[in-house]
Amino acid sequence: MNGENNKRNRHSMRLKGYDYSEEGAYFVTIVAFNREMLFGKVVEGEMLLNDFGEIIQFTWNDLINHFQNIELDEYVIMPNHFHGIIIIETPAGVGSKPTSKESNICSVLTNEPSRAGHGPAP
Repeated sequence: MNGENNKRNRHSMRLKGYDYSEEGAYFVTIVAFNREMLFGKVVEGEMLLNDFGEIIQFTWNDLINHFQNIELDEYVIMPNHFHGIIIIETPAGVGSKPTSKESNICSVLTNEPSRAGHGPAP
């Protein structure tokens, strides 16, 4: 296969109408753009993280400092993707539910609030 035929036909695994902010355990996968080997490399069977891989590891472990109602379970960082299990518990109170993924990622990585679709707030 080549060109456009080389792209995989992906179908969403999400359940239509399901509220993914509800409590439960969720398997998360993040894949690098074009499956580039951006997060490190495997040497003699061991994953060696580069700076980007270290950022992913730090950000994953730091999520519990930003959300009161989550637990983090096992995770693995590979050269071009990440898998992790996140457990959302019953919300502890107003505002503890996860917000939009865009604002969360911007806030965690930059430690600044963001405006959805508009980048970090001035």
